[in-house]
Amino acid sequence: MDFSANRANAGVNLWVSNGLEGKVIYAIAIDPSRPTTLYAGSKDGVSKSLDGGLSWQSAGSGLPQATVWALGIDYSNPGTLGTGTEEGVFTTADSGSNWVGSSNGLGAIRVTALVRIL
Repeated sequence: MDFSANRANAGVNLWVSNGLEGKVIYAIAIDPSRPTTLYAGSKDGVSKSLDGGLSWQSAGSGLPQATVWALGIDYSNPGTLGTGTEEGVFTTADSGSNWVGSSNGLGAIRVTALVRIL
């Protein structure tokens, strides 16, 4: 097999890159009411796609320059998300446009998982 080509072709057992080239993705969240809305967490923050992953843009206003290890989405209100970073927990109530610190006294602690309590 020749792996020297710089592009991938779509087909069985092949992947096509659509904008997150070079990023290691640590977390993914999918909007349950709009499954074409995706969020991806990496060392560069949060990226968002509105077209099922065909294109991506930054969704990290208010997030520190820290690795995003975890993403969680509120299924009853999909515009509300939480993220676990090197600097603690951050939340957004506007689909990732603005994030605020939500660690509630934990300080700058590395958060690698989020759990939804019913």
